[in-house]
Amino acid sequence: YWSLVGMECGPQVLIFLLGLDQFLAFEQGRDTSHLWRLGMVLAAAMLLRMDMVFMVVWTLVFLAPWLLRNRLAALKFFLIAGLPMALYLVFRLFYFHDLFPNTYYLKLYKIPLDLRLARAWMHFTVWAKPLWLVWYLLPLMMIPLWRNKAMWLSFVLIATYLAYNLYVGGDAWEGGDIGANRFTIITMPFALVIFAAGGYAWGQRLRGIAGRIVQHALPDAACLLLLGLVNGVLFVPNQKAHWDRLMVAKQPYNSLYQKWNTKKALLMNDFLGTANRAACVQAGDIGYFANCELVDLMGYNGRKIARMPAYRDLSDIPLAMYTPGHVKMDYRYTIGEMNPDHIVDTWITWDSPFQKQFDSLRIVGHYVQDTRGGWSKVGFRRRDK
Repeated sequence: YWSLVGMECGPQVLIFLLGLDQFLAFEQGRDTSHLWRLGMVLAAAMLLRMDMVFMVVWTLVFLAPWLLRNRLAALKFFLIAGLPMALYLVFRLFYFHDLFPNTYYLKLYKIPLDLRLARAWMHFTVWAKPLWLVWYLLPLMMIPLWRNKAMWLSFVLIATYLAYNLYVGGDAWEGGDIGANRFTIITMPFALVIFAAGGYAWGQRLRGIAGRIVQHALPDAACLLLLGLVNGVLFVPNQKAHWDRLMVAKQPYNSLYQKWNTKKALLMNDFLGTANRAACVQAGDIGYFANCELVDLMGYNGRKIARMPAYRDLSDIPLAMYTPGHVKMDYRYTIGEMNPDHIVDTWITWDSPFQKQFDSLRIVGHYVQDTRGGWSKVGFRRRDK
């Protein structure tokens, strides 16, 4: 589901499980071929998303005793895991003039920590409360697995990414009937692994028919329970809608909105050339499908906007109205200086003076309502590179 809404989430889960597989294989046999493969998985993890660094760090912590005893193999492992990211960081410094991704500055830089924690906790509790049985079962399943490093690595990664979700303020896309967000959903496969292994281990501790039943039934029951809980078909409102999405009888959340944005981008390709410049809020969908130059009003693709403080005092707004990555704007720069040929849409603000600023810039810049949507400069013409 999240592979459709948050495109990187599917590859993240795949990388998590590949890494856990190779870590477990190396721990069981000390075959360095698994260590080299693990290094390649960690390199791919960092290139996919820099916040996968927690997976890299915790894996190194669990491997540290062996790596310290085998210095030459450790050096090769570090080169495999770290060299691709080091080369990319050099590229990023030269090309973007930044060490961290733009979204780091957009969502964390000059955004108060207490606000981020409060907002994330508000949404997290809505998702986590129906999962109370999972939070009780996880430690219980870890009891017979207490000597298994791979299971401890899984357990620590669950805790780390849940804490990271709180630190960054949660996700922009949550609330309503979404359930988990992009930061919390990627930990759930680790819970499935712990449930499967823990249930099997508890069954081994029992004898006879009861042991065999537990050995096979408990992992299945625990995994089915988790699958139902995280997909919102137990203990939550709107169970029917969630069940329909799980069974692919209903489109995923936000699909119609994304289709609308895609149609908008394709329409823009009809009247805007590759040298025309368009300003928009939806820089993901529109930026992907449109052929024109892009001015991102919200700063996801805009370095200058991302480094600004929030456009207003965030302590004045209700906590539920704070949306990560959607509080930095400067129309004087994006419209007044960048001078787009077309303005696709604007962010709905709570600040009427800010809206008046946009209206005045629109008048000064000679933008008029376009029948195809948005506002276009008077007399602009299509230009292609």
